[in-house]
Amino acid sequence: MYGFIISACPPREPKKKGRVESGVKYIKRNFLPLRQFRSLQDANTQLKAWIVGTAGNRNHGSVFEKPLSRFEEIERGQLKPLPATRPEIAIWQKVTLYKDCHVRYLKCRYSAPHTLYGQPLWLKVSSTLVHIYHEHQEVAVHTRLFKPGDTKTKVEHLPPNARAYLIHDADWCLTQSQAMGPGCHQVIETLLTDPVRDLLRQAQSVLQLGKKYGTSRLERACQRAICFHAINYKTIHLILKEGLDYEPLTKPEAFTQLNKIYQGQALFQRELNSTTH
Repeated sequence: MYGFIISACPPREPKKKGRVESGVKYIKRNFLPLRQFRSLQDANTQLKAWIVGTAGNRNHGSVFEKPLSRFEEIERGQLKPLPATRPEIAIWQKVTLYKDCHVRYLKCRYSAPHTLYGQPLWLKVSSTLVHIYHEHQEVAVHTRLFKPGDTKTKVEHLPPNARAYLIHDADWCLTQSQAMGPGCHQVIETLLTDPVRDLLRQAQSVLQLGKKYGTSRLERACQRAICFHAINYKTIHLILKEGLDYEPLTKPEAFTQLNKIYQGQALFQRELNSTTH
């Protein structure tokens, strides 16, 4: 915008920036007064016409030449061609990697390697991408998010336990439980369809019991938990630990006769048809 004005200065580094910035004052005092602009495009059109006409053909007070004439004779040949692509405009920001293996920028979350927790990281944010650097080395790159609360996560950035949580999703749990038996499948389906809580982690833990105790024992433990309406990981684990899955599956007549494994923390519950107060 001000190229023609600044280029008229002598080709030496000024000792003070005031001389360079005097071109801005010249435009403010000689171009802007009494003008009206309908839009930014209209302002740029008028400014270009004024530079090529009035400003570029005046007798410059420092070099005593017309700026446009000096530009053509001396300065144009010293200019280098513009780069083939426009330089990328980016924002740099220092961030912290949290324990969940994500950094925050404008209320959006981007993952980075979990081994860098607690170390200083830098974000390079452009209009389309977010680059994450550690000690001048790029460690992650994500497409940029704009909706607050959105998250970009790469599985390889997470520690092994969290990585397994993402890979073993609800569909995976249902598929695995079908192979173990109808009781196990019903338990997993019940946990995953809880209307209030997210019990995916608990469903994964139930399936892990099959590796320790065997598929057949886990199936019997799940059927026992279903029979006693105690479908949760803690109950199924205790059934297997205490070996109750080997006992005949007979439901007691009263709630007070239930083993503590099935009662859990419900010490003051009773059956609906009970007359005890």
